[in-house]
Amino acid sequence: AGARVVVVDIDGEGAERTAAEIRAQGGLALATRADVSQTAEVQAYVRLAVDTFGRIDYFFNNAYNEGLKRYQDATKIMPAEEIPNSTDPKAAEAKAKLDEAAQSFQKAVLINDRRAIAYDNLAIMLALQGKFADAGPVVEQGLANAEPKDGEEYGRLKIRKDSLYNNAVVERIKAGDPDGAIALLEGILAKNPNDYDVLTLAASTSF
Repeated sequence: AGARVVVVDIDGEGAERTAAEIRAQGGLALATRADVSQTAEVQAYVRLAVDTFGRIDYFFNNAYNEGLKRYQDATKIMPAEEIPNSTDPKAAEAKAKLDEAAQSFQKAVLINDRRAIAYDNLAIMLALQGKFADAGPVVEQGLANAEPKDGEEYGRLKIRKDSLYNNAVVERIKAGDPDGAIALLEGILAKNPNDYDVLTLAASTSF
């Protein structure tokens, strides 16, 4: 009760409909169109909210919920673990849903780039599409940017780093590119010379 709301959506008309529903029930709301993947547009709606209402007390990041919904849509088509390497024609549809989920989680990262779970979810969506080369840098960025650098969410992201790198090496081996696999391992070890988990994964990778 008493909340003042700024509704933001890439669909400006949809944002206005939501704001109108809030106003119809006695609330105070305004709508604006913005693409949250564009930093300048995010800055603009933040300024709008502060200039209009004086401050921001709470962000509700619906991009995260949209990402989860798209992921659930993909897993209704086939189990997540089967999607990356499946030759079933339905896999293309599932990967398309995962791509939509990745786009939503990318927006979630832009909205709050200090949450480890945002990077983790984005990396998972990319990895499930077999895009290990894209997922790895997302995890690295998350480990650098996320705060605090402890707790369950950050710990999961560290584990994800090791598993993604190992998967990327295996993918190169399967593709008949042992030189690429070795180069990737050398790069991993050069960046993490004292990381016991990475060393263990490297040692357990068979050629």
